[in-house]
Amino acid sequence: MAIQILALCQREEPDLPKLAQVIGQDPALSVRLLKIVNSPYFAVPRQVARLDHAVALLGVDAVRTLALTFSIVKSLRRNSTEGANLSRFWRRSLISGVAARQLGQWANLPDPEALFLAAQE
Repeated sequence: MAIQILALCQREEPDLPKLAQVIGQDPALSVRLLKIVNSPYFAVPRQVARLDHAVALLGVDAVRTLALTFSIVKSLRRNSTEGANLSRFWRRSLISGVAARQLGQWANLPDPEALFLAAQE
C-alpha cells in the first residue's frame, strides 16, 4: 500500500480522490489520518469525517510522510524486539517536526511545512 501511495503522490498532479481511496483500504491508517486532521494543531472548524477531505486538508506531502511513517511502524511491530520503543519513536518524531516547523516560521522561510516533513524522515 505504501508503494501505491508513493506512486500517487509523485505524480505531477496527484489524484486526491484516488489517494483517499487507496488509504481507505487500510482502516488503521484511515483512522490515524482522521485523528491527525481533527487534532487541535489543525484547528479545523468542523470535524472531518471523510478521507478525501482529510487528504485535501493535510496535503500530498504530509499524507505521503504519514503513510510511510505508519508503514514503517507496522513493519517494526511485526519484526519488533524487546528493545523497540514505539512510543519514544513517535514522541521524538513529532517533537522534531514541530521544532523544525517553528524554526522555519521564525526564520520566515517560504515553506516551513517542508521542514516539518523533513524532520520526520
